[in-house]
Amino acid sequence: MDKPPVIPSSVVSGSGEKTATRKSLGKEYVQPLLTVLLVALVIRTFVIHAYRIPSGSMEDTLLVGDFLLANRFVYGAPIEIPFTGIVLGRLPAISSPQRGDVVIFASWADTTEDFIKRCVGLPGDTILVRNNVLTVNGTPFSQTLRARFGNDWRVFPSIKYTPTHYLGMSGIMALDPTNFGPHVVPPGHMFVMGDNRNNSADSRFYGDVPLNRLKARALVIYWSMDTRQRLWKLSEYIRWDRIGRLIR
Repeated sequence: MDKPPVIPSSVVSGSGEKTATRKSLGKEYVQPLLTVLLVALVIRTFVIHAYRIPSGSMEDTLLVGDFLLANRFVYGAPIEIPFTGIVLGRLPAISSPQRGDVVIFASWADTTEDFIKRCVGLPGDTILVRNNVLTVNGTPFSQTLRARFGNDWRVFPSIKYTPTHYLGMSGIMALDPTNFGPHVVPPGHMFVMGDNRNNSADSRFYGDVPLNRLKARALVIYWSMDTRQRLWKLSEYIRWDRIGRLIR
């Protein structure tokens, strides 16, 4: 009886080496890539998140075309189901929001949409606006100098200060945002306003913001561009002087 051919050991060894090499290459490149993606996801979800400014409600602190980084863990990062706005819980907070913080929070009506405003009132505070002067508990708000009042209707093109004006979700009616209140912030809420006072959809119209809707505190502008300018005019298109500016 003929014996089966003997496969040379070099051939067997070579095939094994190729298989091992493929496994080694897969392990060498795939594992680090997955690790990087996982770390990036954790950082984006719980530590730092990037946002873009689409409107002029926070001028001149934040301009349309500013891109900023925000601290998500300082107020206790929400644990969300991605792309749904559903919050399952929150991580422990490092600190509570303070008056003057520029905060990012889930919209009053749509939890998948984020707003950015300045916190001007905390639970128990009395908010009053008279002739464009904001006072909190009878004292002019410390950040008023950063804000500006004007008649630029880019944010509210339909507002004409009429008695049929907007009735907020909380029952607050702002017939005239330049003369508002007095209003006492209820427990578990904060009162927010845009720095562009007359052009901001904020607590004067939509009501107080529940603290459990807080998402992050704005930190720094990492990129800024003026899309009204020509792209090839880089010195005007890119706002170099705003890049790296801390948000206060």
